[in-house]
Amino acid sequence: MESYEMNENSKKIYIYRKYMFILAVIIPFVAVFSFFFVIFSVIYIHNIVVTILFSIVTIEMIFMHFFYKRFTSMKLLVDETGIHFRNVQKHVDIAYQDIQKVSSKRLSSFGGWITVISNTEEKITLTVAMKDMGDFIRRLHEYLVLNEREDLANNP
Repeated sequence: MESYEMNENSKKIYIYRKYMFILAVIIPFVAVFSFFFVIFSVIYIHNIVVTILFSIVTIEMIFMHFFYKRFTSMKLLVDETGIHFRNVQKHVDIAYQDIQKVSSKRLSSFGGWITVISNTEEKITLTVAMKDMGDFIRRLHEYLVLNEREDLANNP
């Protein structure tokens, strides 16, 4: 693992990978198409099976839209003061001095995630689908070392 010197104004914003944003744009179009097809099938086709099928697809696409919106709205800022996480539902700021635990878990076939827990039990959980996850881990390690938190920085 390469080491580098952190300057005082060094900060970076992390987001999820590009394919998540593409899916978040495609899903509403599929939902609208399915909705119009449901209306069309009720008026012209008169087939209850087709209507139910596309109704289920429409409802599923609406749920998927809100699910992906959570990921596409996520922004993670790492700077000299701490880690700042924002999405639609949550706003968490954790200073490096307040970090109680950094843990990582791995699931085969799914990747894994990293969790940062503060002294006040606030949590930031990030999946490996985040763009530049390795860079985030390196920066977090460097900031923990700079803030004299080697106990967390060297903990796997």
